[in-house]
Amino acid sequence: MKFGKTRQKVKQMKIYLASFFEEHNWGSGMLVSIARGQKPRVVLVDKLYEGFCPSEKISRKYYADKQDGIESAGEDFQTAYSQELEEFFKQAEIDAKNENKSLIELLDLKEGETFLSWERSGRSNYRNVLAEQLKKIGCEVYLEGIQI
Repeated sequence: MKFGKTRQKVKQMKIYLASFFEEHNWGSGMLVSIARGQKPRVVLVDKLYEGFCPSEKISRKYYADKQDGIESAGEDFQTAYSQELEEFFKQAEIDAKNENKSLIELLDLKEGETFLSWERSGRSNYRNVLAEQLKKIGCEVYLEGIQI
């Protein structure tokens, strides 16, 4: 009898991204804020994940640009946030290699976690930028309740 190599399908970790206000899009794990500052009183988050939060610098610029009527404020914000995340994930890859861990282990991601921000589905938000980064590292990502 020959024994061949068997391939096991590796189960991807499910991660959810949603609005604080849309519980029907949340996963079954911890609720993690990716928004700095005040949170809705009706939602008790388990923690803040600072590495996935937009910096205060780009947040302040977004609100100032929006108040000044600059139409590209949202686009500029997403571009800046994307650059911040790229840098964050590059450094995390280096750290994971140095610590002999997988990137998911280093980032301490947990099955079913939901990363929350303010904006409701269908409105411009930055969760889609984070979703793409999480997909790149091998997570099964659900954005607004839909697998992407």
